[in-house]
Amino acid sequence: MTSTVPTDLKHSECERGDPAKNGGAPPIRFVVETLASKEDAPTASIYTSEEVKETFHKFKEGSAEEMIEHVRTFWEIIRKLDLEDYYENTSLILEGQKHQLSEGNIHGRELRELKESIDSTALDLKKTVNRAFKTFTDLLDADVVQKWNDIVKKECRTKGYVGPDGVRVNNRKRGETFEGLRASIRTWLRQIVVPQDGAERLKRYLTCQVKKASRVAVVPFIDRMLKLNSYIEDLPCLKDEEGAPDIMPRAQDPFNDMELCTHILTALPSGFSVAYWARKGKHFPVDVEKLKDDLELIEPEFQQKQKMMDSLRNKQPESKGATKKRSLDDPIPRKPRQEQGKKRQAKLCQHCAKWSPNVKNTHNTAQCRKWNADGTKKYKSGGSAKKTNAHVSKDIKECFAQMRRDNAKFLKKLAKGGKKKSKRRRRKYSDSESDSDSDDSE
Repeated sequence: MTSTVPTDLKHSECERGDPAKNGGAPPIRFVVETLASKEDAPTASIYTSEEVKETFHKFKEGSAEEMIEHVRTFWEIIRKLDLEDYYENTSLILEGQKHQLSEGNIHGRELRELKESIDSTALDLKKTVNRAFKTFTDLLDADVVQKWNDIVKKECRTKGYVGPDGVRVNNRKRGETFEGLRASIRTWLRQIVVPQDGAERLKRYLTCQVKKASRVAVVPFIDRMLKLNSYIEDLPCLKDEEGAPDIMPRAQDPFNDMELCTHILTALPSGFSVAYWARKGKHFPVDVEKLKDDLELIEPEFQQKQKMMDSLRNKQPESKGATKKRSLDDPIPRKPRQEQGKKRQAKLCQHCAKWSPNVKNTHNTAQCRKWNADGTKKYKSGGSAKKTNAHVSKDIKECFAQMRRDNAKFLKKLAKGGKKKSKRRRRKYSDSESDSDSDDSE
């Protein structure tokens, strides 16, 4: 078991089901995806203090995780330069100066000095935020700079924008501020590979779809979970989309230690989590680092038991004639192929060989249905086989017999009716002849 996540790890080993079918795949998954090589990437040298100069790789293309890492590198530089904190403090000073000016209690020379101070403070603010924007531009490759400039123009210098919590502001520019910088970075992420609900997807992914792979030790597994959890605050969320309801929570807040401990234990194999609860007893894990230490101590024992169970399963003899149960996903079994050099056993009927040689190889003697051993046919030509209609029920036979009797009676009645009619015709004919003879004699 290695101390890091294997590079050839597959998504199916550490995920339950397909994340795309559970509200969409997260922008960053457990398996590390590296799309860009930094060996030939251009670099930028930036002073992070008055004396320290550091070199950073410029971003041109990459996976969602590489983009987020690039953004986090940028904010780390801003923190080292103390630009954002300085901007916030200077903004408070500028507000105080403007409030003092609005009171109208200062005149003459003091008023001129106050106005000059306000102009100087405003200029200082502008230089600070411009340096932050320039730093992000310096960290981009030349092919990506134009797209970034277009985003800044749309988000900061165009009237009408969507502010925090999805509130639309019309007829007003956002301006190049740190709020505008964050909005521009959020739009930059969305235009490449990160979906607008990236934070929601990653939270859902960590909650119910990550599982610990058998090839991943518990320590690197927990370290990777902590890393994924830290990415949540840098991803876009639906709360910043236009029209977001007030009751919608902001999904950019990472899980706290207690929540993450629950998700980690849920992602473990059932036997591993059972061993943890059996060892620790009933309690509430609230510290991820303490949980990591406990699971690291339990892991060797769990692995040893798993090896013993696997060996016992492999040693169990299979019962004779037992067939492996097939599942619905298994292919239809094929008839085994005949071994090369092994001829199929020929069929021969001794009876048909004597009296019907043309069909002697279609069956064996025991299956012969044509000849008896003495040479007589089992079914005589022109006759019916014995008990041919044995399957016909007795009721059907009686029914046909009754039909024959009824038919005979009906034919007999028809014959009698025909004779009566002929006699009547003869009588009428004789009567008419006698009448005509009497008329002639008169």
